[in-house]
Amino acid sequence: IVYESAEPKRRIFTHTAVEPEYRGHGIGTALIQEALNDIRDKGLTLTNFCGVVARYIRTHPEYADLIDPAHPGRRTAPPVS
Repeated sequence: IVYESAEPKRRIFTHTAVEPEYRGHGIGTALIQEALNDIRDKGLTLTNFCGVVARYIRTHPEYADLIDPAHPGRRTAPPVS
C-alpha cells in the first residue's frame, strides 16, 4: 500500500499493488487488513483514494469507521471487471 501521512492523526492511501505472479493468493487482502488494523490500533483515521481498499471496506464494513468524515477520499470502489 502506498500511503502518505497527513496531519498527525490521518493516513492517506493512494494505491495498492501486488506483483502479478503473486496475485490470487490473498496477499493483497492480508496487506489491506493489516494496514487497516494498524490505523485502528494507532487511533488514526483514513483518507482513501485506492479502489482496492474501497472495495475491501465495502465488503468489510467493520472498517468503515476508520474513514475520516472530513476527508473521506474515494467513497466507492470501481466496478469489478
